[in-house]
Parts: sequence; structure tokens; C-alpha cells
Amino acid sequence: KVLIDCHRLFVARRSAHIRIKIPFEFIPTSSLLFSHNPFSFFLHFLLLFHRFLLQITFRSMTVSSNEVNSKTALAPLAPLEAVLFDVDGTLCDSDPIHLDAFREMLLEIGFNGGVPIDEEFFIKNIAGKHNDDIAAVLFPDDLEKDHGLKRAAVTNAPRPNAELMISTLGLTDFFHHLIIGDECEHPKPAPDPYLKALELLNVSKDHTFICEDSVSGIKAGVAAGMPVVGLTTRNPENVLMTANPTLLIKDYEDPILWAALEELDKKAGDA
Repeated sequence: KVLIDCHRLFVARRSAHIRIKIPFEFIPTSSLLFSHNPFSFFLHFLLLFHRFLLQITFRSMTVSSNEVNSKTALAPLAPLEAVLFDVDGTLCDSDPIHLDAFREMLLEIGFNGGVPIDEEFFIKNIAGKHNDDIAAVLFPDDLEKDHGLKRAAVTNAPRPNAELMISTLGLTDFFHHLIIGDECEHPKPAPDPYLKALELLNVSKDHTFICEDSVSGIKAGVAAGMPVVGLTTRNPENVLMTANPTLLIKDYEDPILWAALEELDKKAGDA
């Protein structure tokens, strides 16, 4: 079995550096090199080459010393039809990537008083855990405030494209449902996709708002009877205004949005 030594992996503004560590302690001795016995030479070569293979190491991922030695361990599976793989930690040692990403992100928002998290904190609170569990540790106050808020992604993009994008953004667990326009009776600008989202989430249109960036999407939301927040990330304000959004924002950090959310939170608290 040949194991690869993964040197270091970095995210964001860092390059991935992978190298193989090959110890050369297997170099044949002079007695082997000058042996006149072909069988002896071949036998020694096999033994030393086997030793060489065993010494190729994977620094961050090691094989347990309690390996199953039985030749019949997998025999009941014959004829084999498939092999299934976990990803993180199985195909690659991805924890260093996640650790660097979390450390950098948490530093930017001033988590822990600006003190970087260490590997011990990462292993205890983040590694291998579900996003909701991680959020409960990192942002307990925010999680409590958002408790019960349901979320869905609604798009006209093909499902494979939408799932890939959401996964790449790390939002797979963030959304409770993904609604695809072409899987509804009518896609946007018809209201069908947003009405289906309300149905799947089991929520009222009177207590739900939509974020959109296109005229087609805004029209769909308005037709579904919900307030629509338009983002001017792609289309100019004058174009989006033709679809009658409730308000327009530049991005999710726009003070206009946060002022509206504060008023919403205040009204909910008074109710």
C-alpha cells in the first residue's frame, strides 16, 4: 500500500503544497549489488522494495496498526458492485484547510477577542461536527435569536448547477429546501416556485420575505404576494424598480437592510 505524505494545505490566498516523502534506506548493500546468485539478488530486491513501499508515509493520515488481516473480510461482498467513499479525512486530510479557514474567518469578525483559535479548539468544537452544532458553539446568542427561522433557495437554474453552487458556498445545511423553477408548473417570473417554497416550509406569505437580483425573480415574488428585497449586484436600480421591489440594497451589509431588520425584530418583540 502506497501512502502519500500531504505536506500542508492552505485556503484563500494560499497555495496547496503536496509532496511525497521517500526514505532511501532501502538502498542495496554492496554484498547485494555484487551477489553472483540471481535468485538471492531477486529475493533481496523484493524484500527491500517491500520495505521501501511500507516507508512511504502520509504524515497527516496513517493506517491503524489494527488493520484487518483476514483475506476473507470482504469476500461476502462478491460480486462487488460499488465502493463508497467518505470525503473529508478519507480522500484527503482536509482538516488543515478547515482549520485555516475558520481561524481566518473568526479573526476577521473579532471572535474570542481577536485571539486565533488553535488546533485543540478546532478539534473539540468544529472538526466533524454539523453546521448547526458549530454555530451553537461559535455564535450561541445569534443562534438563539434566529431559532425557528426557515430558509429555502428558489432558483430557475438547473438542479445540478444550483446544488453545486450552494455546496461551493458552504450553504448546503443552511437551506431546508431547494426549489427549482423547471420542477414547478411554471418557473419565474410566475409565482409558482415561491408558492411551492411556502408550502414546503409550511409558512405564511404574511411572515416571509424574498431576496432577489433580477426583474424576473422580483416579479415572481411580488406575484406570490410577498415583500421582495432587490439586490443591485447585477442589474441597475432603475431596471429592478420596474418590477416593484419593496426595497433595494447594494449587498447584505447595506445599512438599509439592517435598519429594516431591526424594525422587524423590534415589532416581533413587542408582539
